[in-house]
Amino acid sequence: MKYNIFTIVIVTILLTACVSAESETLKKARAQQIEMLKAAQIIDSLLSLNTANIDGKLAEMSQDTTLSSDSTKLSIYMEMRERSNFYSELQNELSDWRLQTHLLPEKGIDAAAFPEGTSDADVLASIQQADNRLNEIKLRCEAGR
Repeated sequence: MKYNIFTIVIVTILLTACVSAESETLKKARAQQIEMLKAAQIIDSLLSLNTANIDGKLAEMSQDTTLSSDSTKLSIYMEMRERSNFYSELQNELSDWRLQTHLLPEKGIDAAAFPEGTSDADVLASIQQADNRLNEIKLRCEAGR
């Protein structure tokens, strides 16, 4: 009897270990996803900060009674307005990116994001593609500073 219980415990432990073990490809996808989400948070914070700073300056400038008669001030105001619009567009792109990006949960694979039969390599490719799209947004953000 003790032998049977011991065997059951060992088999259960081995099965649990096999089920919870992830491939190196999936581990790489998770690691890349973590870094990608950190980068997305930094980009979002920078965009929010830049937009708030510019909008504050625009509000201040719009109170200036000489704005419409001073071509230099008006030019600066219009340039800042364009920059504010640019950052707003990037924030919208980042929001769209978040909605369109399929993410891995902490454990396993979400069947809604990655249907059954999706290989680990396909999951990694999806995460890499999302990371590439995020890098494009990041480059545009850095270019607009």
